[in-house]
Amino acid sequence: MAISEIQSGQNVCNNLFASNAAKSQKQQSVGIVVEADTVEISYEARARAQQAQVERTQENIAIGQSNGDAAGKVLPVEAYSIPGWMGEFTPRHALADQILGQPYSESNSALRDALSPSEQEDLSEYMHTLHTFYMEEEGGRGINTAEDYYNAIVLNQQPGLSEELHQAVRQRLVESPRMMELMQEFGVTL
Repeated sequence: MAISEIQSGQNVCNNLFASNAAKSQKQQSVGIVVEADTVEISYEARARAQQAQVERTQENIAIGQSNGDAAGKVLPVEAYSIPGWMGEFTPRHALADQILGQPYSESNSALRDALSPSEQEDLSEYMHTLHTFYMEEEGGRGINTAEDYYNAIVLNQQPGLSEELHQAVRQRLVESPRMMELMQEFGVTL
């Protein structure tokens, strides 16, 4: 009887060790951490994408989807870009990080995350107003769709128009005391 109890005890012990080893392997495989890249989309790009979606919907409704070519026209990604000079007016806090592997403490994300709630509201106000100025100036020059923008600005079918927009937006900023105050707050200089 004593021998069989010892054997039973050994079986229990062996089963316990085997069970713990299996759990340990599972925990190790579950504990693997995979780092992922993140991408941040600028306020302007989001707004332009939303505007393009609304425009496509309105165009499709207007043409009654009777003309398949017009309704399904696909523009290149450049049609949804913003002019390079807009960077002159955009604080680092609102820009996506462009350097992979950059220490967080040196990143634009760190700048943005360090803003107080009221500063975040100020940044949002600044970017919204800047976008409004830009869109109003485009509209005043007959640029109302992504296709208009692509033809006039990207393909440069209206030479000098981009610089004209640049100067008009700059002038609107200079004429706005609130925007000048916000530009100073975020280190944007003209």
